[in-house]
Amino acid sequence: MRKILILLMSVICLVLVVNIAFAYEQISVTNGGSISGVVKVAGTVAADDATAIDMNKEDCGDTQKADKYIITGSKVANVVVWLDQVQKGKSLIKGTYPIVINKCKISPLVGVAYTGGEFTFSNEDKILHTLQLKSGLNFHKKLSSRPLKNGATVLNLALPKSAAEVKHTIPSYFKISNDRGYISILSNTHSFMRGYVFVFDHPYAVVTDNAGAFAISDVPAGDYTLKIWHEGFGVMEKKITVKAGTKVISDFIYQTGVEAGI
Repeated sequence: MRKILILLMSVICLVLVVNIAFAYEQISVTNGGSISGVVKVAGTVAADDATAIDMNKEDCGDTQKADKYIITGSKVANVVVWLDQVQKGKSLIKGTYPIVINKCKISPLVGVAYTGGEFTFSNEDKILHTLQLKSGLNFHKKLSSRPLKNGATVLNLALPKSAAEVKHTIPSYFKISNDRGYISILSNTHSFMRGYVFVFDHPYAVVTDNAGAFAISDVPAGDYTLKIWHEGFGVMEKKITVKAGTKVISDFIYQTGVEAGI
């Protein structure tokens, strides 16, 4: 057991060192390129889940639709699109990421936030909600035969009914990396409640709209890995080259029934 703890601490220290070594550098980007595209799905998509509610119906309703698959004519919404491990680029506007609970739903369901920014939590329901933010620990899967199902809890929060807004600074260790995944927002009371936040230290990340479209601007010329993630369809990636002042069109197509990884 002690050896496992020592190994775990060593991996954590290594992760911290790597994060420092690859800190994002903000520069002035002139004549940068842009990346845009549409994410689609081909094949038959499973019906969206609906959960029958057995408690707090006055706030949560009788059923809750998952809204996992928001698809318009094969075009997929709520897909996170980002450039992986960007080392330098335009200035990062950290901003505020609002997390709102209304009718027992977490909104937004999927989003992008930035290190050094701020989460704001608000509960518009008339009942107490308690949330857990969990960070996926990919390296833990390599160390344990019983890896944490939803990752490690990084924040516990109680939100009384119709309470004032609660603020929390987004620390650097929330950032997604090869060793840490996205942040899952879960409820301690209602198992159907969930949200996903991808935290970055650079501004080259977006979420597709209801038309499945995305656009990333002011990208320095260079070679990149463009990644996408969807709650139901998983992860895809491709290599792209951005040239100064040019536009790269990069569409993605998920194939249903094909494991894309999460």
